[in-house]
Amino acid sequence: MSTNISNEIEYYINSSRIRSLRRRKRAQRDAFDKELLKLYREYKAIRNGIHSLGWEELKPPVQNGWMRCFVLRDDVRRTKQGIFYQQILDKINTTEYSWRKDFKKKRRLHGRKVYVIREQALRRPDEKEFFSKKFTDEERACFHEVLTHHAWSKTPVNVYIFTEAWRFVLKISPRMITKVRILDVDLKRRESELSNYIDRHNLWPHINKLLHGDSHRYHWHVEHTSPFKNKPFHSIVADHWPIVETISNPRIDPGVSFFQALLYPNTFTNFENYIHTMQGIYRIAKGWRIFIYIFAPLIIAAFLSSIFFIFTDEDISPLLSTLLAIVALVMTCLFAYGLIDTIQSKFIIGRDYITGINPLSTRTLKFDAILGYKIERNGIFIIPKNPTDKKIKTSTYIEKADQITAWLSSTFTDLNDQELTDHEKSILNDDTLGLSQQAREHRLAEARRTAKITNAVGFVLFFWMTFYPVFYTVVLIIGIAYPAIIIILLYLYRGLLRVDERRNNAYPSVATGFIMAGLSLSLRALFDYNILEYNQLWVTTGTFAIILIILILIATKLPTFRSAQDYFVIFTLVILAYSYSFGAYTVSNCLFDSSSPKYYKTNIVQKEISKGRSTTYYIIVTSWHDAEKIEKVTVNSDEYELTSIGDEIAIAEMKGLFGTPWYFPIVQQ
Repeated sequence: MSTNISNEIEYYINSSRIRSLRRRKRAQRDAFDKELLKLYREYKAIRNGIHSLGWEELKPPVQNGWMRCFVLRDDVRRTKQGIFYQQILDKINTTEYSWRKDFKKKRRLHGRKVYVIREQALRRPDEKEFFSKKFTDEERACFHEVLTHHAWSKTPVNVYIFTEAWRFVLKISPRMITKVRILDVDLKRRESELSNYIDRHNLWPHINKLLHGDSHRYHWHVEHTSPFKNKPFHSIVADHWPIVETISNPRIDPGVSFFQALLYPNTFTNFENYIHTMQGIYRIAKGWRIFIYIFAPLIIAAFLSSIFFIFTDEDISPLLSTLLAIVALVMTCLFAYGLIDTIQSKFIIGRDYITGINPLSTRTLKFDAILGYKIERNGIFIIPKNPTDKKIKTSTYIEKADQITAWLSSTFTDLNDQELTDHEKSILNDDTLGLSQQAREHRLAEARRTAKITNAVGFVLFFWMTFYPVFYTVVLIIGIAYPAIIIILLYLYRGLLRVDERRNNAYPSVATGFIMAGLSLSLRALFDYNILEYNQLWVTTGTFAIILIILILIATKLPTFRSAQDYFVIFTLVILAYSYSFGAYTVSNCLFDSSSPKYYKTNIVQKEISKGRSTTYYIIVTSWHDAEKIEKVTVNSDEYELTSIGDEIAIAEMKGLFGTPWYFPIVQQ
């Protein structure tokens, strides 16, 4: 009987909503955790509120001890390198504070306390901090690398120490308190209550576990992996010991072997110097050679045969056939030279020289006669120190181009980076851009941010106007006004912003935004509007383009016309200005035209579809002014499908806002 009663009681408990002891304890823990997180969020909100109150001026200022930092010595500041060393000091300076002007502290010596001067040193950045501060190559040469470890960690780290610390001296000055935080007594009292409660019950580990899944928020352990880990032996040899067609056997090394370097780490320095040698003969990469060997003869044969067909075709006029033959002959010569260049060109790296061989010349430069190198789109250039010597050029599609580039960067100076750095320094030394170095740096950084935003908006405007022109009138008005806004920005920055993009130029450029806006506006004008007479349009847009170029040149610094690149800039400006002028004039003439249309009837003669990056639909109709002529009219895809050859359609002709007539077809469903 008792067994049945106990079973019934157990069944009743299981089927009822009475919680077990375990569930009640868990509910208590959950409620406590929720309340604790609520207190933490309140504590965090109060702290943010206290910090957001700001500061207030302290009148009069109060001295709070003394401060000590490094400054340039007077004799160093007066030299030409004063600005250079000041830039280094700004990145590695340290500041200490003390209640004593002599910066002494107590220290126990032989059982009694004495006062000694506190030591202060320059900042010794580690690898991450050193490269994040963006030291230039000249500044990095003033540091040497030392392997050490911090007092709180046993993991060794590399730090960089400034080698000419004698150029800086310590300066002691009063530490003046000029402003204090605004205090809110109620917020501060509530913050203390919450902080005392959490600290008294040691709840910070539990809060971190609830928030981050771990009671310890920070982990200081850093793993160091070997560069040879999980790598097969043949790949290690291929990476560090390349096999090339060499003048002399590169594997005869008087220093250390690969196995000695692995067994004896002390000799690894010699091995590392050895594996970066690139002595050998290099040609165009094998894949490109095969491609050129196959297709270059075919292209040459095609151009030569085209010359024969040009002169045998009686339908082509003699003048046109001569021009086509000249073009075909020039292309034949170019491809023939490319084939010969692929066969004969070589880039030779010797023990102390570099040689470049091409079908027209052979040039050799000693290492000590090389100023540096440049990597551009059309090749790799080795620049000599003597201006009378000629530079060596090789293709970027050469064998082991990545390894050669890495070897050049470790052996010679990258002149592209040097020119860019020098140009940026010249900008920062321009007194017209600001009164101080810091003001000029801020001005340049602000101009770069403005250029990025301007170019990004130009890209957005291009895709919006070209591919998805919703809010049609709004986007066209923005497209017309945007280049004018760019010209205003050019004037406001007084030559710091440019509309040209040059190699190794530190000036921020807004050319991309200008190009995108003008190009999208021109495409919209060509796609959407049919101009009847172009005579007035060409004259007006040409005049407006000239005015636009003059405004751009006034807003920026004028070119010096000392190189071909300056003339190319003017040519680019002419194209950009005319493209924008054409689009702005056409769109404004047609979009804001409020004249009454005149209707004409005509017949469809033919239909065409032009496919490329975008599809354009045309219907060819007889001219409504001269029946002997035909006109090609642009329509959309729906209108193209609704019409057939022989149908009669209406043409609405408008006068135009600026007097340039235009028209549009009316297709009835």
